[in-house]
Amino acid sequence: DFQCGEYSPIHYRYGAFKAIKNYNFSENKIVYMMKNSRGELVEDLRLSYPYLPEGVKDLFTDMEKNKLFKPSPEIPENHPLNHYNIECILKKSNRGNVYRAIEKSSNQKVIIKHARPYVYSWNDGFSAIDELKSEAANLKVFQDKSYTTDLIEEFYVNEDYFVVQKFI
Repeated sequence: DFQCGEYSPIHYRYGAFKAIKNYNFSENKIVYMMKNSRGELVEDLRLSYPYLPEGVKDLFTDMEKNKLFKPSPEIPENHPLNHYNIECILKKSNRGNVYRAIEKSSNQKVIIKHARPYVYSWNDGFSAIDELKSEAANLKVFQDKSYTTDLIEEFYVNEDYFVVQKFI
């Protein structure tokens, strides 16, 4: 998704609102579709980074983006997130994603859970970060038990919060 300014809770993306699904027999998977500017069905690419479909013009000009939106700061080379190679997204959510990754130095498979700031539950008022922090605290309490996975580390990237767990 495109973010409307640094740390902004407002994001936007281009794609279908109503799910249109086709089955791709050659890849043996369900593919989401959308109509392009010519009314043809094309794949609705749901990527983990901002994407403009063919024929779509961005809402904001480069000049507007430079004036209104600060780019996110670079992640330092020695940051914990750089210790991992992301293999795939297991679950996408507006609250944050869940990734399968490999720890670079040990080749160990891990799960990385991500919580975005400014995303709250309507039921209890807790943020996505509050809930993931609670999960991490519980993993610490049960760290020596065989029925939970091991918490490896937790950290922030800008205002996003991440928890790394052993893959089981």
